[in-house]
Amino acid sequence: MKFVAIDLQNDFISKGGIWYQNYPCVDFIKNDLIPYFSKTNHELSQIISDYELPRMNGSCSYCIPNTWGYNSIVPKQIIKGETWIKATRSPNWVRNKNGLHPIIRPDLFTKWLVDNIGDPNSKEPVILMGVSLDCCVLCVAQEMYFRGYNINFLYEGVDFSFQKSIIKDNFIHEFVSVWGKVVYWQEIKEFILQKK
Repeated sequence: MKFVAIDLQNDFISKGGIWYQNYPCVDFIKNDLIPYFSKTNHELSQIISDYELPRMNGSCSYCIPNTWGYNSIVPKQIIKGETWIKATRSPNWVRNKNGLHPIIRPDLFTKWLVDNIGDPNSKEPVILMGVSLDCCVLCVAQEMYFRGYNINFLYEGVDFSFQKSIIKDNFIHEFVSVWGKVVYWQEIKEFILQKK
């Protein structure tokens, strides 16, 4: 079982962040998941965003490297390997080396996945979490699904942009099921205990 956290950056999830909303999943990730991972020596892979300008369809700059808003809340000691930095909602787009316009490099994302998550042919469950379910989390899920990964969405670890529970429930159980399965935190903990 592999875990991937997406966009747990201050500009999205901390008070003072440019796109801050009081997502319920953030309290769960901060108060339950991260302490549990730290205590049990589990790791997760991380994907974050660099949304500085210039970028396609962008008029606002945020999650700018070397700023507070760019920083992730995930402690470094539980991050597995290198963090993937995407330049758009799709993880296939990255900054070129001189920091100008994003370029599409699905080959690099595929390499990162294999190095950090493993071979998709193993069909090992990949558990996604982060904000927001209907945007960046979904884009990452789709790209991983197309590469053959066994995608799972951690119910307590994702939220819908508009934060209405009925919308989240409908979206995650009806639309998202095209791309993966919904799993719950209790199931995850039971699975981890069985593996010990």
